[in-house]
Amino acid sequence: MSYDTNMDYLSRTIRNPWARQAYTNIINSEEDEKNSDPNQWYNIDIEKIDHNLKHFYIKSAMDDDTRQFLDSCHNASIAKNIFDSISSSFLHVFFSQTTTNGILGRGSMYIFSRQQLLNLLGKSSNWRVQNLLDLGAGDGNITSIMAQFAEKVYVTEVSTSMRWRLRKRGYECVDSFKWMELYQNKFDIISCLNVLDRASHPITLLSDISKCLKPNGICIVAIVLPVSCYVEAGWFGSNVPDEELDVEGRQFEICINSLVKKVFNPAGFSVVSFTRLPYLCQGDIYEHYYVLHDAVFVLQHSESTVSV
Repeated sequence: MSYDTNMDYLSRTIRNPWARQAYTNIINSEEDEKNSDPNQWYNIDIEKIDHNLKHFYIKSAMDDDTRQFLDSCHNASIAKNIFDSISSSFLHVFFSQTTTNGILGRGSMYIFSRQQLLNLLGKSSNWRVQNLLDLGAGDGNITSIMAQFAEKVYVTEVSTSMRWRLRKRGYECVDSFKWMELYQNKFDIISCLNVLDRASHPITLLSDISKCLKPNGICIVAIVLPVSCYVEAGWFGSNVPDEELDVEGRQFEICINSLVKKVFNPAGFSVVSFTRLPYLCQGDIYEHYYVLHDAVFVLQHSESTVSV
């Protein structure tokens, strides 16, 4: 993935990750106006998808649970949004955006509903697994959807305030830097939702996921397209990842083809299914909610990969 020096410098000076990603998408996306329309959030031009991938595509659509999340964003208290905005300006001096959100209890994310997840996995409502690991789980709002299908839920999260919220939900927090050594061949599902493009070593992360999955385990990966990598490293750390996600193209579908061919396949993963979903975040005093555009993949480690 190439970087435009001037644009990349400016985007990295914007501390709010959602504002930063929105800025990047405005600069780069040829479909910005279309993508702002909720009716288009789930659409893919299937003719632009490689022929070997087309039959893995699952069409998603707006449902009641997603509407409920959007309604909750519209109904958020103006007074709380003002308080959070003032408080976050102060807290950002000392903490990361993620930790600030954890302290204030704001900025919950939403990707899929229970039914959207089941449709993507091709499972019925009584499907269950033993162990789930959610990497970079945040406040656990998205984790809670997947947790309905797992007997035991493990999570990783670097932010102290977010780990506190995850423990309140009853999830077992494991060391963000040692899980790959402690839990090999343990998990039925590992979810990596909007983490690859925020990780300093995304290629190594995929390798670690592979090692910790059971032989027939699955990995759920969500990533905003087009890819814009940014590592949350504080005031003085580098925001550029140490490993590159070599994803070509600016169009959503072209990015999907490139991601499978140049990232997932070399890591030894085959595509089970994929879809397009909006990556939603609770808003602030400026917007009711923010939306980015996720490609969500179900992957399985296999010697026989989908080649594109």
